[in-house]
Amino acid sequence: MPSSRQLAANRKNARRCTGPKTPQGKARSSHNACKHGLLSRDTVLPQENPREFNALLDSFRFSFSPTDDFQEVLVAQMATAEWRLRRVTRIEKGLIAARLNDLRQDRALALPDPPPAEQEYLEFTTLLGQTFSRDCTTDSFCKLLRYESALRRAFYCALHELQILQSRPEFYPSFPSA
Repeated sequence: MPSSRQLAANRKNARRCTGPKTPQGKARSSHNACKHGLLSRDTVLPQENPREFNALLDSFRFSFSPTDDFQEVLVAQMATAEWRLRRVTRIEKGLIAARLNDLRQDRALALPDPPPAEQEYLEFTTLLGQTFSRDCTTDSFCKLLRYESALRRAFYCALHELQILQSRPEFYPSFPSA
């Protein structure tokens, strides 16, 4: 139990610590709780390329031709689920790469380094897998499979809703444009 002097000192220090002040610091700290990004509020992680996600979204828009805001939301949900499913694949690769690195170290195996062009991708993928693994209290592959299943269900649920909406628009109300 802290003493009254310690409580007073803690309160005084807390008044000085108000968090980041600059827009860059605030943006950086907004990702502090992000562990693996599969449930993140932001679809695209800072290390990912937003242009690639926008290209995916545009291809979905082209393929499904949404005609109103509600259909647009469903297409965006599908693109988001697909983007995160791709991240699941990358996390799985990272988990395997991290475990292989551990085995190499345990057995003192020397394997050639990957080509420089693949080095950065492999390093980030391995870090992504290690980050996910550290977040798991149980088997990381089982947990990853649960996330993958939930993302696939979200994708196909949005697809199913969009197909119904596009084939039978009378079942859904018309939403005004914002």
